[in-house]
Amino acid sequence: MPLLQKLKFKQKLLSSAVESISTKELLNRLQKLSTELSTADQDKINIASFDAVKDQLFNKKLLKHTNQGVQAFTCCCCADILRLYAPDAPFTAPQLSDIFKTIFLQLRRLEDAENPYYQQQVYLLKSLAEVRSVVLITDLPDAESLVEKVFTTLYELASANFPAKLEPLAADILSEIISESETIPHKVLTLVLNKFLSSETSLSNVSNPGFKFTLAICNMNMDRMARQIAQYFSEIMYENTNLEEISDAQTIAQLGKIHDLSLAIWKHVPELLGSVMGLIDDELLAENEKIRVLATQTLGQIIGHSPSRVNFTTEHSETWLNWMKKTLDVSPRVRAEWVKQAANMVLMVSTSHLPEEIVHGISKCLLDSDERVRFAACRAIARVPSAKLVATVLATDKTLLKTLAQLIRERHPEIRTTVVQVLATLYDDCFPKLFQGDESLDALVGWIPEQILNLIYINDRNINSLVDMAVFEKLLPTDANAETRVARQLQVMRHLEPKAKQAFMAISKRQQQLAGVLTKLVEFSESYNGGAETAEEDNVKTLQQIDTVNRWLCASLPENGNAYETLDLFVRLNNRRWYKLIRLAISSESDYDTIASSMKELFAKMSEIKGKKGGADMLSTFKLLLYRASVVLYNKSNISSVVAMSKARGSFQEAADEWLEQASVTNPSVFKSHVQTLYGLVLTETSVAKSLKTVFRYCKKFLEQPPREVTDKLLSLAISGTPQEAKYSIKILGLHSDTKPLIQDVFDLIYPLNAKSPKFVTHLSSVVQMFLESPLVLVYDAEELTSFLIKNILLTNTRGAVDSDPEWISDEALETGSEPELSAKLYTLRCFVNRLKSLETSSHGSVSGPVFKLFSTLIGSGGEIVNQKTGLPTPKHYQSRLRLAAGLLLLKLAKLPVYSNMVNPQTVNRLTFVVQDQSENVRREFITKAKKYLASEVVSEKFLPLIFFMAHEPNTEVRDDVQTWVRSFSTRCARSKDVKFERTLVRLIHMIAHNQEFADLVSVEATLLKGFSYALEYIAFYINCIATQQNISFLFYLASRVKQYRDNTIDESLYDQAVAPESVLNLYRVAEVAQMVVKELHDAKNWTLETYPARIQLTADLFAPMKSVEETKRIVSTVFVPETAQAELAKLIRHKLQLAPKRKAAPRVKPAVNPGTPKAKSTPVKRTKSPKSKVAKKAKVAINPEDLRKSSRSRNNVSYTVSDSEEEETSDFE
Repeated sequence: MPLLQKLKFKQKLLSSAVESISTKELLNRLQKLSTELSTADQDKINIASFDAVKDQLFNKKLLKHTNQGVQAFTCCCCADILRLYAPDAPFTAPQLSDIFKTIFLQLRRLEDAENPYYQQQVYLLKSLAEVRSVVLITDLPDAESLVEKVFTTLYELASANFPAKLEPLAADILSEIISESETIPHKVLTLVLNKFLSSETSLSNVSNPGFKFTLAICNMNMDRMARQIAQYFSEIMYENTNLEEISDAQTIAQLGKIHDLSLAIWKHVPELLGSVMGLIDDELLAENEKIRVLATQTLGQIIGHSPSRVNFTTEHSETWLNWMKKTLDVSPRVRAEWVKQAANMVLMVSTSHLPEEIVHGISKCLLDSDERVRFAACRAIARVPSAKLVATVLATDKTLLKTLAQLIRERHPEIRTTVVQVLATLYDDCFPKLFQGDESLDALVGWIPEQILNLIYINDRNINSLVDMAVFEKLLPTDANAETRVARQLQVMRHLEPKAKQAFMAISKRQQQLAGVLTKLVEFSESYNGGAETAEEDNVKTLQQIDTVNRWLCASLPENGNAYETLDLFVRLNNRRWYKLIRLAISSESDYDTIASSMKELFAKMSEIKGKKGGADMLSTFKLLLYRASVVLYNKSNISSVVAMSKARGSFQEAADEWLEQASVTNPSVFKSHVQTLYGLVLTETSVAKSLKTVFRYCKKFLEQPPREVTDKLLSLAISGTPQEAKYSIKILGLHSDTKPLIQDVFDLIYPLNAKSPKFVTHLSSVVQMFLESPLVLVYDAEELTSFLIKNILLTNTRGAVDSDPEWISDEALETGSEPELSAKLYTLRCFVNRLKSLETSSHGSVSGPVFKLFSTLIGSGGEIVNQKTGLPTPKHYQSRLRLAAGLLLLKLAKLPVYSNMVNPQTVNRLTFVVQDQSENVRREFITKAKKYLASEVVSEKFLPLIFFMAHEPNTEVRDDVQTWVRSFSTRCARSKDVKFERTLVRLIHMIAHNQEFADLVSVEATLLKGFSYALEYIAFYINCIATQQNISFLFYLASRVKQYRDNTIDESLYDQAVAPESVLNLYRVAEVAQMVVKELHDAKNWTLETYPARIQLTADLFAPMKSVEETKRIVSTVFVPETAQAELAKLIRHKLQLAPKRKAAPRVKPAVNPGTPKAKSTPVKRTKSPKSKVAKKAKVAINPEDLRKSSRSRNNVSYTVSDSEEEETSDFE
């Protein structure tokens, strides 16, 4: 066995009375001793030889020496002694405690690398880490204090200038202490965990040693730290969830810190939160809303953090399921927080790792019953970039976008605005791929423009402004490249359904009107600020004109801005450059680049206007006005690209043709420099019907006739083209200076007509149009032609009906020539109408009567007028088209005053058959055209009651569309104090009374209530659309007034019979139902029912005055709705009007008198009491007639009704 080495150092370290040691000498001795100890090998020394030195080293004279060097070397020596004596500790517990305290003080000086004993302090740190002697402190009585001391020391060093190369040593020391400690002091645990939070606020953890210490401690003591953290969190949560203190903001803030810490731990050491997840899971079920919100938020952030070493959904599956259930939490705040966190997850996770449940949950929140949750869901989706939204959310659930679109009509304005912005931005971001032909993406987002454009039908100026900004900044933004600009517009157009196309057309049609108004504003501003000497009254007049223009413009601008002040500021600023830029931007002569550059410059200058009244809204106001007034959609710069796409015969061809057609309607002047291009289309293309439409509108607008080669082509098309081509060829020839000779040439070549000719329909189409363009050509052949068409076309079928026949055939299918026989029948009906339109007033009578009778018969017979005994039955789709054509052509004739008077009440009532036709296509087409004619006031208001016969419409979309139209149109009428909708009530009452189904029901006692319910359906539909607090009294007056008149459409002698027949009673029955409806609404709304102060005569075509006062009294005092039916009817009324049920039984409604003469007004009408009636009382409160038309409905509506052109363009088959 080798000889063990003894300690060579024999000098004293402590001064004595005999030997005094100077500090310098002491340092030398300690340094010498330290050098020998540091090189000593534990396995090769005689440990007993070290006892003398060991005993000297533990002396307070050394450990607490005033000289830092003495302390440093002493500590180094002690550290080596501990190493050499290991595993036994050569010191007592108090001695060890003092030694480690001194060592920790030395470690604190490591922050100063320039201090003279830095190397000794580094040596200490290495020794503690390598020898692990530091773990001895965990067994000492004051272990907690020492542990806190070392942790505090090293973490404070970490916050200072701690050398990076020493960080692993310090981390090892702290980890060993945690590993060996029986308990971890609360202060230490807090110190360790707080570094997770500090790491969240730090820009980088690279220079954060304290955070590295914490990570090392947690990673090296995973199980231990997991238990400690769970206990730590549990204690804090328990302390802070006392129900009596839960409202304390500080308590919630404290819990918030714990949750923040949980998230931070999850990001770096997720394994530590195994037990903590159970605690947070419990919070999801807490009674307190704030705690559930906090737990939902934290778990959402934890789940959304990606990537993570731990798969949350599998490792904490129960907590995951409970978190997903928060979409059904009773608290809207919790549900809103859930969807917010779900969006964060979408933002953070990779494309392929988004759980389907998250997407379904977001979709569920979009349909939440609480608007706060819906708004949170919309905002959450808005935060997701379009590319990620498509790649993650929509790739998981394609229906989510449709669900989002359902909120586009949300009543809550912020939700609606957010949805529109999200959809528009998504479409804008996706367009580059749409342009490249991405069909799957097109299917996903191609419908977005239609949804946005359909918002126009709500007719709210705030919504209209929102739509305009979406259209002009997202759907069709400024683009200098003509090809992509045009492709984008055609891409939008080709996805639009007819309703959305009309809205798109309305946007472009208003351009000219608004451009004219803005031009006036600029002119008035120049005049007012011109500087020339003008009379004061001229200035006043100009100011009044400016005020009028400003108010007109403000009526269509959003309510939430200061539009009027902005426009006023514009006038006062008198910026001549602005005037020029506006003129350039709104001129129909400006090309696209000029408009774009003018608006860009103007907007840039207006954005600088601040600090003045109205200046803040200057940019937004004029941006909206110029978008609306500038010719950016149908601009002349776009024509070449559109024509090229039309010729290309690609996916954009149909939309390009439609673009050219619509441009010719809205702004024909754009073709001035491209008219030769249009003529070229007519000459070179094989199918030119749409091009001919465009050429016709241009030629009509500018009174230009085409060149000879085009005229020759027109003559050829009128004979051998398609029916549509023939029609427009004749129309264009009708604009020619030699109209009659040209059309005569065509007529001579095709007449007499040959029904067996393959071009018969084309020839008939030409003849139909000739009646309007050159009627003298047909003056001698009209009768013969009419007889031929009736006998050989209308009353003859060359093919009979079969079971496989469809119910309907579209215009597009007819135009392809698939049903030439049906086309011939429809052109025949148009031929009769055009002949009537061409006749002189004095000669129409003998011709028009049979035509009106024919149309009425077609409607009444369901479209079948062929004799079944001698001919084949008419196919079902033929009948549908014939019924529709008859109804539409009656409306067309009614546009002419001479024929409008011939449309009697019986004919109008017959049109209810079309409104309630068995074919939805017939109903939809007819009511659409009726709305258009009524809105543009080209037909009499006697047709208005037909609209309310849509009350029984089974298609709720069609019914709701009608209801929206009625409310919009009636609101416009209310503004102009036009009471046509209120007057329509008496016409509606009369029409219902003459409805055959109603008459049949009320004629039998058993179905009497059903008959009243049938009438109620129409009245309730009308009242729901029309009634307001301002007109309720007028409506009640009109309903009451009916009982003071006779029915002028039935035989007068019926009123003289002893027992009044049903045809007499029905009018008064319906009138009383109307009174009941108005009265129930008045009662439910608590409106004031006032006596109407004026006397109104009911329309003479329907009503005739009573023969005597006695007759009036008798009718007025009679109740025509039996008492037995009134109570049940009252319940039905409240249901139809969606009114809350009464607490008590509704009293019977009794007839009230709203007299028209002063005498009757002051004297109540009395009647004898009978078992079936009671005396009525009347109201005596006067009202101001001027207030009658001040509608309480929305005043922020702007009309987008498409008005008729001078020559209406319709389907050839109406």
